[in-house]
Amino acid sequence: MFSRLFAEKPSKKKLGALERAAIDGDRDEVNSLLKQCSDPLIIKKAIELANKAKWHAVSRDLRAALDNLKSNAKSKQSPPQADQEPSLPVNDNLRLRNLNGRLMKDHTFAERTDATGGENLNGWLPPLSREEIKAALITARAVLAGQVGIQENEMGDGVKLVGQFELLAEVGRGGFGAVYKARDVHLDQFVAVKELILEDPAPLKEEAKVLSELRHKNIVGFRQLFPDQQRWYMVMDYVEGDNLAKLISKGTLYEGGGDIALKRMLLIAQQSAEGLNYAHERGIIHQDVKPANVMVDLKGVAKVSDFGLAKARPQGAGYVPAGGRESIMVSRNGLTPAYCSPEQAKGQKLTKKTDTWSWGLSVLEMFAGEVTWRSGTAAHEALQRCVASKARREDIPPLPQRLTDLLGQCFQDEPKARPDMNEIVTILANIQGGGDANWFKRFFK
Repeated sequence: MFSRLFAEKPSKKKLGALERAAIDGDRDEVNSLLKQCSDPLIIKKAIELANKAKWHAVSRDLRAALDNLKSNAKSKQSPPQADQEPSLPVNDNLRLRNLNGRLMKDHTFAERTDATGGENLNGWLPPLSREEIKAALITARAVLAGQVGIQENEMGDGVKLVGQFELLAEVGRGGFGAVYKARDVHLDQFVAVKELILEDPAPLKEEAKVLSELRHKNIVGFRQLFPDQQRWYMVMDYVEGDNLAKLISKGTLYEGGGDIALKRMLLIAQQSAEGLNYAHERGIIHQDVKPANVMVDLKGVAKVSDFGLAKARPQGAGYVPAGGRESIMVSRNGLTPAYCSPEQAKGQKLTKKTDTWSWGLSVLEMFAGEVTWRSGTAAHEALQRCVASKARREDIPPLPQRLTDLLGQCFQDEPKARPDMNEIVTILANIQGGGDANWFKRFFK
């Protein structure tokens, strides 16, 4: 894309490097290469194409480079006088842009920066240079004087900061509220921030310490829980990929068909069971296992998400569509109807075996291709229909007999009769698994 715009430049090698860096989203490399271009018209065209391609981070870096060029041109035309007030700095430094965004959004933070002469920024991570702190102090004073407003971000409106996290784009929405891709402005790392509407945050606060210790390759890592104004926010590792529910509905899960798809499905089933088993060994029951809460990253690794949220869910919190009928696919009252166990539906005390039931329904959905039941309590009948169905999609492999037997055990009405996750992992390990580890990357090129 960018090679067309910079075709008039002499070095094709540099142009190719710029294009690769833009596609990879390597902002530092893009910034380095852009410094070699001094034509504002070409950069403006590049911004238009970057926006069209939804390369938001690259677009932002291009805008910073353009502003830098304009600033330099202006300073050459009219050099500042000795007694002139310093102007608002324009800098393509990512740390400084994040810091400026925080100052523009948070007047209390700007006031503290002004009052301390920038000393409050000494603990900023990664560390700021003296020049950056001086530039931030200029920004703070300009904000307090009303000379600048909130800058734009990837969502097309003002930068929204909650705590130390800049919300970049909404990536999902559920019973609690929105889920955002965000950036930690201190550590310069991408994270996922889930907005929580809680009547009583106490149950989740109690579990937060235990959740922070759930570090496993098949669990989406919990980072932080904090309040901001009238909302609570949960910060988790950001997983580049998609959730299992979307892979099923889009058909991506079944790419290749036959044994290839079967091996992939068994691998996801096993990995999600391993994540749940790790949590169970540490006394954590998920209580809302479903495909929407299983992320699959670009390497095809399954990771269970949203531990601890079921207990904190407000009563009656669920999605009600325009027709007025509550969705069976969205959590409410601490459960999701389509995946709930009999004991959940009856409001009884829950054990880790409730996760066994919901995990079984999640696996069954992979082989059915959709939810064919109105309530999770109808799992027995749903399993029988899936096995007996003659109208099966050609791209979805049939349930292996050994897995059918395992799911039958998972759907025992008496929780004690169901296998625990450790047993499930052992059984699945004995069923042929594996698959193409790079299958998922092809859908995110």
